[in-house]
Amino acid sequence: NSKKEQMLNTYNQTIKEQVETVITMLDGVNSKYKNGEITLEEAKSEGAALLRTIRYGKEGYFWADNIDGTNVAMLGQSVEGTNRYESKDANGTYFIKEIIKNGQNVDGGYTEYYFPKAGESEASAKRAYSKYYEPFGWIVGTGNYIDTIDNTIAEESNIISEMISKQVVTLITIIGAIIIVAIAIGWIVGKRISKPIKKV
Repeated sequence: NSKKEQMLNTYNQTIKEQVETVITMLDGVNSKYKNGEITLEEAKSEGAALLRTIRYGKEGYFWADNIDGTNVAMLGQSVEGTNRYESKDANGTYFIKEIIKNGQNVDGGYTEYYFPKAGESEASAKRAYSKYYEPFGWIVGTGNYIDTIDNTIAEESNIISEMISKQVVTLITIIGAIIIVAIAIGWIVGKRISKPIKKV
């Protein structure tokens, strides 16, 4: 449990830092609007294009929704421009509502929900971090499937079990060898002692 908790804390910190980094990049786009170089709509368009292209790790990506749940950016998919405020996960949780609500906390927030992986029908546990970006009125988020944590722990447990098994086998082999040597020495010593006694 402590190992899982430690990995989950690391995961939480990672996705939070990723969103904060992207928000810093959006600040750069917003500064162009503030300086009068582009309009607010152009800044939003540029910011959305930025979110669609940025990736991290194996599967990490970003999305943005308006407060009303209308999606602004999601990998350029058809969901963009549609309202997904009432979207439910496999367990009936209104996860978009939760992501938007938690994202409006002062320091952003985390949301857990269940959603199928790409190409799969069965829902898996997913954890997201979202934060409100006030200049554009967006809730910016990222997340990933946390079953990888359980899989990693299981793999590590298997490796440890295999190591212990090998050590036990080695230990038994060594003990067996020591016993055989001890018996052999006992037999040799016994012979040396018994010969003079027989002569006497």
